[in-house]
Amino acid sequence: AAAAALGHVGHIMAVPALLWILPRRRGAAKNFLAALAGTLIAAYLVAGVFVVRPQNWNDVRLWLLGSAALNVDRSFSWHTAAPLAALAAWTRMTLRVFCDFDVASGALKAAGVLLALLPLASAARALRRGDRTSRFWLFWLAGYAALYLTWEPFTVVYRVSDLIGLWALALIGLDALPPTARVAALVAWIAAAAPYNWATQIRPNADPAGNADYVTALRVAEGTPEDAWIVVIGRDQVYVPYFARRRPLNLRYLPDEAALDSRLDALAAHGQSVYATDRALDESGRRVEFTRYGLEPSAAGLYRVKRAASPAAGGGRS
Repeated sequence: AAAAALGHVGHIMAVPALLWILPRRRGAAKNFLAALAGTLIAAYLVAGVFVVRPQNWNDVRLWLLGSAALNVDRSFSWHTAAPLAALAAWTRMTLRVFCDFDVASGALKAAGVLLALLPLASAARALRRGDRTSRFWLFWLAGYAALYLTWEPFTVVYRVSDLIGLWALALIGLDALPPTARVAALVAWIAAAAPYNWATQIRPNADPAGNADYVTALRVAEGTPEDAWIVVIGRDQVYVPYFARRRPLNLRYLPDEAALDSRLDALAAHGQSVYATDRALDESGRRVEFTRYGLEPSAAGLYRVKRAASPAAGGGRS
């Protein structure tokens, strides 16, 4: 449990189910919680002291909040949706975690939905048995649902942990079948779902040429100096520093022209070059603003932002 929680804090939501399944002997729950808390605290202390090395309490806060503090002002934010929209998204992700039919259409989409419903139907059959094992997995799923019904219910990767409980229940649901029929059902489902997921998700997502963000990052790396700053928005905030190895000029933190002026002046004063891609200019809706600075074509879809620093006059544009 501690190792899972260190992988992602969301796995703490399995703790209620684990407490429920513990032996009913005296002190079992207390010992479990003490071991869990001790391991987590020790691991975070080691990471904080030797890896993260926060300089103040605000750094500690931002580190612990993680993706819940990605706002421009780095304040806490719960990534959710309206209740009905969240429930609809959560339900959809419950299906997509088995077979991601989202990119399909017509008969192919219907086949994906059917493949996703089959293990869920078997899991529902297991729940009707009401035995201790089935109830444990129900509590397991309920714990995660309590979090992911409100935290990014539209993000399918958070639901992968549900597969543990859902497949456990699906296999229990198959117990009523004769052994031969049980094996045949599993083999048939895998034989259909494996090529389906390979064709609709795995192969397209494994092809670098099909990843527009990655292709853009490679183009940036080829068309800019190593010390360049790159205007970024959206996923480029991650792809540019990781894959292009360039410094990001993040428009999230430069919300208006005055803030952008000040930042460009500071970079120009130190002789730093700034580049922007067509996509960043269009997705940010700030192409006109950058055009006033001057955009010098550097490569296909890539421009050098021309700006001469004039600190005494507050900067200038060329």
